[in-house]
Amino acid sequence: CATHWWQSADHAPALNAAIRAAGLAVELYAYAEASLQFTRALELWDRVPDAEAVAGMSRPEILMEAAESARWNNAPHRSLELAQSALELATAELDQVRIIERMGTYYWESDRTNEAKASFERAYFMLSKYPRSILTATVAASRAHFMLLSSHYRAAIPAAREAVGLALSVDSPVAEGRARITLGMSLVFDGALHDGTEQVRRGHELILA
Repeated sequence: CATHWWQSADHAPALNAAIRAAGLAVELYAYAEASLQFTRALELWDRVPDAEAVAGMSRPEILMEAAESARWNNAPHRSLELAQSALELATAELDQVRIIERMGTYYWESDRTNEAKASFERAYFMLSKYPRSILTATVAASRAHFMLLSSHYRAAIPAAREAVGLALSVDSPVAEGRARITLGMSLVFDGALHDGTEQVRRGHELILA
């Protein structure tokens, strides 16, 4: 088991076991255990030759998995620390965008609204020079959702409509569903109860399909 290998001096099997245990914990929604195992994997990383091959993941990927587990373990400040470390290691710009988008959520959940807004806007504009993709739709949906959460629901309406259009163009039902829920809630707050409710219903259908 992962604990057995952790207590041994055999670092490569311990790293592999920690990653497998963390993945299983995530599947079981045991985020405290997942956080523990990802932390162990990160501590072992520099002791294992060719650690990426052994783990089956890059260090930035593990850091972001750990950040998500920390988030669901009600530790958004820890999520930010881990995501910042991942961002410093990421070399591909699209990987950086993915991390920055997640950091927007972590900032919001840490009550750092200005940094959250800056992160979503930064990710959105970084993608402006790239062709449309699922990532583009995801970032656009997250940006619109932040506008809703921060009570800028009128600004969220056109942003969410744009996100719906992007999601449809790249066939991303999850991003479309998220954007439609944001659009629907924003419309409800703006007084369009029927249209808003229909958008929310459709969004939930897409996400649960």
